[in-house]
Amino acid sequence: NDSEFAQYLSAVMFYKKSNFKKVNEVLEFLKNANFDIKFKDVLTHLDPSIFFCYQTEYEESSLMLRDELMAALTTLNQRSRLPLKLEESHRPGDTPLRVSSTLLRKLRRSLIFVADGTTILSLGSHPPQLFPSSKVCVELGYALHCKRSEQLLVAQMERKEVPGQFPFDLTLEQKLVFETQADLHKLLLPALENKLKQFNLV
Repeated sequence: NDSEFAQYLSAVMFYKKSNFKKVNEVLEFLKNANFDIKFKDVLTHLDPSIFFCYQTEYEESSLMLRDELMAALTTLNQRSRLPLKLEESHRPGDTPLRVSSTLLRKLRRSLIFVADGTTILSLGSHPPQLFPSSKVCVELGYALHCKRSEQLLVAQMERKEVPGQFPFDLTLEQKLVFETQADLHKLLLPALENKLKQFNLV
């Protein structure tokens, strides 16, 4: 328990001048304890998954993202402490979006939330206002509420025919802008690796 460990630490530090090996043991213990706490947090409160919020209005970008997410997971799973899986939104045709408890639970318990924030329309203003899919906005809004900022990644395919200003104020670490699938292939895996470092899985 904590009191026993405190006594052990005090005794070790008392003899530190004559026994450096014990001090090193304590330092190694503290490092491993921090590692295990983060790992147990993943097992207890989160699922080893990446949640992909896609859209169907400009399908090209979401198809690219899905392909590259699957490729990235294949690479990550070669060295991940837990097998990572891909969870996705549910888009049943043209029916209204139903934010089911199952969907929200998968989103909430995922390690990383990845949204396709590619523009589907622009409204004339100065500058023009860009709009992603309304269904993406609903899920992104919930993710912004329930997840830490370092767990979010909004990917946006640049569409030169639709210029304007993106409506969400995101940090550089929260967004990924690409033009081609080659760009996405180069950028997505490092971005995911950087976000997964916080969980000590890769």
